[in-house]
Amino acid sequence: MLSTQVMNHFRIERSWNQAGYFETERQAQFSDDVMAAIMAGHLIAISGPVGTGKTMMINRLQEQIIKSKQIIVSRSLSVDKPRVVLPALITALFLDISGKPDLKVPKQPEQRERMLQEAVRKARKPIALLIDEAHDLHGHTLNGLKRLKEVISAGGGTLAIVLVGHPRLRNDLRRATMEEVGHRTVKLEFNSISDERREFLTWLLNQCLA
Repeated sequence: MLSTQVMNHFRIERSWNQAGYFETERQAQFSDDVMAAIMAGHLIAISGPVGTGKTMMINRLQEQIIKSKQIIVSRSLSVDKPRVVLPALITALFLDISGKPDLKVPKQPEQRERMLQEAVRKARKPIALLIDEAHDLHGHTLNGLKRLKEVISAGGGTLAIVLVGHPRLRNDLRRATMEEVGHRTVKLEFNSISDERREFLTWLLNQCLA
């Protein structure tokens, strides 16, 4: 955090986190690859070290998807990630597809899945379920997401699931116990702006200095 004394001395008008989003050509290509995988209805795992800007990237991607109007975005807003299980993610899908925040989601699994199949089919658009901090999800939840994607596909719909998390997510998907999910996942690694640091600093100063 910048102190007011430092900001006044260097004539900094806004803090660094208010500068906006700096996108390199490599990151733009990365976003295009993710969009293509979403349109194809893949299970996607995006991993990267802490502080590389994964959350900012997924927020930016969400804005681009909504702006394109080709895909319906669904995102779990629960902050207690270790306790986010499949029913909570299915509820997020129902709420975002219907656009009704007070929608009553069926609790009986068989009825719930059939209604979700019908909702996705009626939407007539691919659905993208975005899950940040996905490294905190339990292995059973990841397996359930894979099966949910297959259920939606069998019903004539398209559901893409985008998992974003630390490198631990990638390592978990490589384990023998997660082989069935790991082999069906498009794995992408999100890197920082290591080769464009000078350009980033120039842009950052232009955005924040008076």
